[in-house]
Amino acid sequence: MDFNEYMAFVRKCKEEPVKELNESDFDDIEKTVGAELPVDFKSFYLKSNGEVESEYYSFSPIKYGFSIEKHIYVYAEQGISFGKKLPFATDIHGHTYLLSLENDSYGQVLFLQHEYEDEQDYDFVANSFTDFLNEFVSKEKTFLI
Repeated sequence: MDFNEYMAFVRKCKEEPVKELNESDFDDIEKTVGAELPVDFKSFYLKSNGEVESEYYSFSPIKYGFSIEKHIYVYAEQGISFGKKLPFATDIHGHTYLLSLENDSYGQVLFLQHEYEDEQDYDFVANSFTDFLNEFVSKEKTFLI
């Protein structure tokens, strides 16, 4: 997928209205990544489906619009797989925040600079999604600032 195709795909996805979620809406994404999502992550998404008013962050919805599943698809088209890591948000610089669902780092939030997506050189951000919301999102600071 070249850049123009990517932008057309994103525009089309963003035209789709974002809807509220219910518990069963998490089933598909959990099957896709092969792991159950942490309770704090699900609770947040049940309230907002990723819609957050922030100058610094753009959260992806679980379903609808330019969703997490569609982000995973776009990365896969570029030959990038995050395994059991869920790309759920980007910051104002286009860097990706991922939720780890790996056994040894389950629930941790990781950071990936877009310049290093191919190398998948992750930085640790927070022990949990709740810590990430409290320490970064609510204070409107990004990992690099």
